[in-house]
Amino acid sequence: MSVSPMHAPGASGAPSTLRLHPLSLSLVLAGLLVGCGGGSSGDAATQEARLRGGSGTAPATAPQVCLFEHINYAGASLCLTSSSSWIGRAWNDRVSSLKVPAGYKVELFSDINYGGRVLTVTASTSTLVSSRFNDVVSSVRITPPTVTPPPAPAPAPAPAPAPAPAPNPPTSQATLASVQFAQSMLYGSNDDQLVLVAGKPALLKVNVTAPASPSTMPAATAKVENTVDGTSRDLTLAAPRRGLPTTVSAVPSFDDAYTVTVPAELVKAGLKVTVNVAGVGAQTFTPRVGGGTAMRFIPISVKIAGTSGQLPADQTAHLRALFPVATVTGQSHPAYVSTRVTTLPTTDDQWSDAFGKILGELSDLHALERAARHDYYFGFIPKRTWGLAGLGYMPGNSAVGFDMPSAPDTVRDVVAHELGHNFSLPHAACGGAGSPDPKYPYPDANLGKPGRYIWSFLSDTNSFYDPRPTDRHDIMSYCGGVVFSDYNYRLMQTFLTPADGPTTKAASVTTAPDQDVLLISGSIRGKQIEINPVKTLVSKPETTSGPYVLRLQTVAGQIIDYAFTPQALDHEGELLHFRVLVPKVENIASISVLRDGSTLSQVAARATNARQRALAAGASRSVVQVQETRGQATLRWDAEATPFLSVTWTDGTRRLNLAQDLKGGQATLDTSALPTGGRFEMVVSDGVNAQRVEQAR
Repeated sequence: MSVSPMHAPGASGAPSTLRLHPLSLSLVLAGLLVGCGGGSSGDAATQEARLRGGSGTAPATAPQVCLFEHINYAGASLCLTSSSSWIGRAWNDRVSSLKVPAGYKVELFSDINYGGRVLTVTASTSTLVSSRFNDVVSSVRITPPTVTPPPAPAPAPAPAPAPAPAPNPPTSQATLASVQFAQSMLYGSNDDQLVLVAGKPALLKVNVTAPASPSTMPAATAKVENTVDGTSRDLTLAAPRRGLPTTVSAVPSFDDAYTVTVPAELVKAGLKVTVNVAGVGAQTFTPRVGGGTAMRFIPISVKIAGTSGQLPADQTAHLRALFPVATVTGQSHPAYVSTRVTTLPTTDDQWSDAFGKILGELSDLHALERAARHDYYFGFIPKRTWGLAGLGYMPGNSAVGFDMPSAPDTVRDVVAHELGHNFSLPHAACGGAGSPDPKYPYPDANLGKPGRYIWSFLSDTNSFYDPRPTDRHDIMSYCGGVVFSDYNYRLMQTFLTPADGPTTKAASVTTAPDQDVLLISGSIRGKQIEINPVKTLVSKPETTSGPYVLRLQTVAGQIIDYAFTPQALDHEGELLHFRVLVPKVENIASISVLRDGSTLSQVAARATNARQRALAAGASRSVVQVQETRGQATLRWDAEATPFLSVTWTDGTRRLNLAQDLKGGQATLDTSALPTGGRFEMVVSDGVNAQRVEQAR
């Protein structure tokens, strides 16, 4: 018997970890019975007396459910003829096997008063170990078979011959050994790390064993119920393709197990699954169901100096297979022309700088397009050399990677690696990956270790991935991994799903109505600060906090401070990015970044003439001329007063940013990929003040 907290109530109401040997408890209880004259027929004292060899016995004519302290019906036993809300101190957390009369249903509960986990048994069970219910039972509910009374006899019936004795129900040598659930990871039904993602299909794998496989496979069904809304659906399991095994294999397969996919709409809080294998019996499982995240994946071709990144094949099915999300929806996006990287890099240092700058552009793109929190932007950069392959925020919702057309599988894995960072994961220590997770539990970023191997289930290929070879590593390492370990999978699930442990973001959107806001972004490298030209849009301001302060000072001398936390990059050393949305302020004289009261950087307005001052104060409106023909839009603006121009297309429901921080007073943009209609939203900026100009197409 295991040493675990009892589930009987204590003085404080909390479980007690104090355990006494069952024999000691029985002797103490026997003394109490003698001294007190026994108890009522339904109390725990009487149940203790039902031990074989005890002073109380159940009537010989009543069928009994007998609980045994060891497997294979060995050791002391407790026989019951009716339900028991508590089986007594001597038997609490002690049951390892049980015998069940034909036709009876027995529900075993882990807590008193029929609470906690439940296991339903309809046939004698020689071991509760495989069901993870060994030494767990605290209360038992017994349901006898329903007996339908015979109809009243007709008047003066002729004597009927005596009926032939009913044959004994057939018994099967097969055993329902275990049940597993899989979405991205294959967990045993009683694994405490099993938390299903709501709204995502789940594979139900039922392992049935037998000394010899029968010529005809017994039928198996699963009743999927919901204790919240009362819905119910029966599913038929596919039989093992190669018959029943003698033992459950350590290698999961569709060849030797019953399987069925539980549809996404049934995977929600209140899930209850009853598995019934003909001639074997039924068991009920109530796996925990957490929240479900609807993810949108937006791949973007990044164009540098006329060279465009090549988009890979659709990756949504693979991402759904790997990540703890309910759905992954792909969304197309026009190519983005970088204005911060204008020449194609040729050295590693240049590529590193380019990846960082383009990642910052995608972050601003995410804000300008008012993308949702779980819209993930991934920029494919036209880099076709090895070395630096990807960069992403940790956490965040933007990342970039090389396009490497000659290595599509590597590109696929780079996307998953960077999205892992977006979902909060640091590196796993292998191959020199920087700043690895010190709590990663498996050596050399392996996918498990002896005693704990959780197989991945890849729903896009309907296959299992073996975690045991030591040359297989977590995808967050630099050792060529292709899947996540169960450890990292649960970290992502906890980060993504509020029901499984909410996380606090550095910046959160307020519930305020839409209003004019300023988008202020930039980068921090030590004490070197770069502030991008300020932009304006209609959005919601963010509530921010952190060690840095963004200070806006108006021409009139008003000072407005906003604390913020920069966004960390996964492996760029001390480089940080920041992006904040604040209520719009007119006539800004300067923008500063401070830390610990010291000013690290300051950008001043360029209001050197009356026109610039009027624009900064909002007293004059900017003019942008737009001429669009044959999928090309030519724009002209006053670059002396407002050097920078950003352009976004919108139809009122979707926004697509076409360019940021154009310079020179004239630019031509490709509009061939835009939907018809809509309008252009153009933002001119002098660096610290911005105006928005709209024009219908």
